[in-house]
Amino acid sequence: MTVSQDAPTGEFLRRAGFSPGARLEPLAGGANNRVYRLTDGNRDAVLKAYFRHAGDERNRMAAEWEFVSFAWAAGLRNLPEPLAVDPAHDLALYGFIPGRSLEPFEVGEESVAAAERFFGELNRHRNLAAALPLAAEACFS
Repeated sequence: MTVSQDAPTGEFLRRAGFSPGARLEPLAGGANNRVYRLTDGNRDAVLKAYFRHAGDERNRMAAEWEFVSFAWAAGLRNLPEPLAVDPAHDLALYGFIPGRSLEPFEVGEESVAAAERFFGELNRHRNLAAALPLAAEACFS
């Protein structure tokens, strides 16, 4: 599908520098959110349209956007680059990183060590993280 000229999504993507002819391809695994691979010439990104339930006051888009922005600013590069956000329409645009989810049998010492390095690097900047909103599924007990 191509980006609609009239929809808020199309306007958001144009403001982010994507052409009206950019292609959107639905990606699997978004749970309640809609996730798309956006291709415009040789430029790829991920568009995420966040679900918001009227009875749920948590702002999942803001929490995720703030976390990814924090991690990116802290120098972590093994997560998508935050490119643009539209809070009014619960839309965010991230850099595209090709890959796939690991199967349980593929999780081994190397992947656990990579996760450990990621958390260690995040914790080096924990003083800056104090201003982050709580994750939607945060649990403290």
